[in-house]
Amino acid sequence: MILHVEKLIKLEIKKPSKKENYHNFKTGFDEVDEYFHKEAISQHENLQTVLYLVKSNNEIVAFFTLSNDKITFEDIGNKKCWRSFVTEHFPNGSGFIYFSAIKIGYIGVKKEYHNFGIGTYLMNYIKMMIKKKMLGGGRFLTVDSYKHVFNFYKKNGFNFISNSDEGYDTRLMYFDLKSM
Repeated sequence: MILHVEKLIKLEIKKPSKKENYHNFKTGFDEVDEYFHKEAISQHENLQTVLYLVKSNNEIVAFFTLSNDKITFEDIGNKKCWRSFVTEHFPNGSGFIYFSAIKIGYIGVKKEYHNFGIGTYLMNYIKMMIKKKMLGGGRFLTVDSYKHVFNFYKKNGFNFISNSDEGYDTRLMYFDLKSM
């Protein structure tokens, strides 16, 4: 699929091929770059995650990974908050002890392409892709967000799942696909 973003660059989103050159890709965030260069391909090949490369003119400008996840009582931390979460999203009740989700493992945009709107575009793309292609059950998107991108995810409709992780460098956030 070829798409246009805010600053008129064409984007193509594909799974990786063996012929890719990954060496020039750097986001400027050490944790994300280290994951991309040391673990992303291996996890993709071992079916732990699905890696998607975002290209413009055959240059990798971004990537993201998706995997299966679930939201559990342990993620939320206490009975009152769990009941509140369940009631908010399932007003007619639910006997489930967990809720299926799709996790955005990592999302990274090449440093030279920051502020092009690619990150927000990818969030919308992921939401629509998951909702339209629903390959398995999953009402929610989840992400373990780094502190420096909390506002990015909030701007894209994500909420903190609990206050029990407040003050940590990463926090679990979720997006309800039914809200689209």
